[in-house]
Amino acid sequence: MARLGCKCGHTMGSSECPSPYSFYVYYGNEVMDAIKENKELRLIDFIMNWDELNSCRKEYMIRKEAVDYWHCPECNRVYECQARGEGHWLRAYRREDNIEKSFDKRELIRLYVFSEVNSDNVLEENPDILLSEYISGLNQDFYVTKDETYVYAFNHYSEEVLFAYVLEETLPSVLPDGFAYEEYIKEQQI
Repeated sequence: MARLGCKCGHTMGSSECPSPYSFYVYYGNEVMDAIKENKELRLIDFIMNWDELNSCRKEYMIRKEAVDYWHCPECNRVYECQARGEGHWLRAYRREDNIEKSFDKRELIRLYVFSEVNSDNVLEENPDILLSEYISGLNQDFYVTKDETYVYAFNHYSEEVLFAYVLEETLPSVLPDGFAYEEYIKEQQI
């Protein structure tokens, strides 16, 4: 069982299935490429197999270890964590609810964020739901700045900014030697 202690003092664990703490994060181009590759791609196949079968360009694919995303329900921080390697977290984001819109949405990169609990509930109701059907039913749209310091959540229907996650801390010591973060971000330009 994996455990993660939040900076606020709350302890999260992975003993529950589905985990109320974990979620999946994909770049928008990954999701669109998957649908373009196979319009009949089921949600479960995408979540379970797409990375391994198609070498998606997820940032963690460059790292030596997979990355998990955890959400603390007490303080709303989000952690990007190494799946192995003694559970180090790589980046911590804190939630900001009072966000002034001081950006051009066209300059942001689309993300798809799937809660493990929500996706599991949907799959329980409809195991054959297509990825395209699932994403069309999402109520929030997420976008990240090119330097990945801000992640904005928008209401899907009104496009109002609901909240943002602001990069609070990075632990570069756990990144592999030679990780060219700036070069990688340039490659991700859409």
